[in-house]
Formats: sequence, structure tokens, C-alpha cells
Amino acid sequence: MASSKRIALLVHGFNVRDHGEGTIGRFRPFLISRGWDTIMFKMGWMGFLRVYLHNKKHARRLAAAASNAKKAGNATVIAVGHSNGCAIIHMATTQFNAPIDRICYINPALEKDKVPGGLVGQIDVWYSPSDRSVKLAKYLPRHLWGEMGSTGYVGDDLRFTNFNKEDMVVSSREHSDFAAAEKLSFFGPLIANRLVTGL
Repeated sequence: MASSKRIALLVHGFNVRDHGEGTIGRFRPFLISRGWDTIMFKMGWMGFLRVYLHNKKHARRLAAAASNAKKAGNATVIAVGHSNGCAIIHMATTQFNAPIDRICYINPALEKDKVPGGLVGQIDVWYSPSDRSVKLAKYLPRHLWGEMGSTGYVGDDLRFTNFNKEDMVVSSREHSDFAAAEKLSFFGPLIANRLVTGL
């Protein structure tokens, strides 16, 4: 486990075989350049069935990783999630009391009114109204998945700030297109600066 006092946990989505290196992992250079250690939280490939069966297990693991990071010099711990990774972060903070200070949700597959545990001080939601993947996710039975990735957070929790990725100088309309090189050069510094400074 990293010994830095500033640690970022990166949590990938489902249906990826590269442990998120091609999506959420592409934020690593922007965080490292700002003095943060990064930890890729690896879950392996997960289809729909594995999401149902294993999300809770991974949430418990993530909470343990955050706790271990905290113990490494009382670190500030932030979590960056994409898609199902956001659902796992949510479960880690609500069911296992993960000591995560700030959260960044990118196109979250999460119900639009869900809020994390009380230890979290700030949550940013980067969403795209045209994201079809999360619009369909709300129809899954008995699951946390929902349309937050297309609506932003909808509720009255003042810890949340929504950012519409379609309504920016560089527009991100799809579920994972933020990771494309021509978009990442814009969104990488923007999201990293907001996440690490809170401003």
C-alpha cells in the first residue's frame, strides 16, 4: 500500500478486461502530476451476473483498501469511479463505512438519488444526458444501478456538485468517451483539478 498522505483509489466499471486501464486508469497521470499516489482497484472482468453476485464483496475490499490507505500516515483518500465502479464506491461508504474523503463519479451506474456515507465530504458527478447505458440501467430489478450518469445527482444533499459533460467546450456524450485521447486532454486536467483541490 502506498505511504503517501494523498491517495487516489480508481475504480473501474463492468465488462472491461484491462482492469480499467483504458478508461478510469487514464486519469492516473493527471493525479500523479499533482502529487497523488494512485491505486488501481482491480476486480477483473464482470458481466451482469458477476455484478449481482460480487459487487458487495468488492465494496468490502474497497473499504479495506481505503482504511489501509488512511492508516498510512492518516492519508487523505479520494475515490474516482466510472460506471459500476461508482456503485461499488457507494456500497463501500454506506455498508462498510469506508473512510473516503472525496468522491468523483464519472457517468455513474447508480440510482440518481443515492448518497454516500457520512464520512464523505464532497461528491462530484460528471454526467452526460445522452448516456444510454445508464438510462437502461434503472430498469434492472433489485439493484443499485440507475440513471445518475445521465441525470446527475437529483436530491438535496449539499455535498454534491453536478457537471454536465455535454455542455462544455469539449462535449462528452457517451458512457466512456471521456477516455478518448481528444477528450481526455480536456477532461483529465479539469476533473483532476476539481477532485484534488475541491475548488
